[in-house]
Amino acid sequence: MTLDDILAAIAHRLDAAGAATWTAAGAYTLPASPPPIFLDVMPTAPDEVAVLSAGTIPGQTALDTDRIVQLQIRTRGPVGDTTGVHITAGTIRGVIHDATVQVWGPIGAQIYVPLAVHTSTAMLGMDANRRLLRSDNYLIHTQEV
Repeated sequence: MTLDDILAAIAHRLDAAGAATWTAAGAYTLPASPPPIFLDVMPTAPDEVAVLSAGTIPGQTALDTDRIVQLQIRTRGPVGDTTGVHITAGTIRGVIHDATVQVWGPIGAQIYVPLAVHTSTAMLGMDANRRLLRSDNYLIHTQEV
């Protein structure tokens, strides 16, 4: 299973929990509520988004079926609003942090998550459009189903 497959399973879980909106095609009817999920790249629009990126612990390979994934979720709030980004990030954290013994993702592309933990938060300031940015980081133990 690739990191993109794992990210898609995480995005699917966040969508199923109502924390963010996920479509594999990346096409959203805007404004999306809850905010849409994108993988790796922060788009210029819409204002409110969640962007998932992942890496693995050194020494692991793409062939490993049992691995620790380092997940970064960057969230962005609406223009001039300093609370929206915290609400979105907090809702996402509520789904992921301390998740134990769960299966995430759609049938045929699932991952087993024995444990997921939040490790850090960093405020990234405002972008050129006065939208507040935040980064939350997680360690997620994943196994192929």
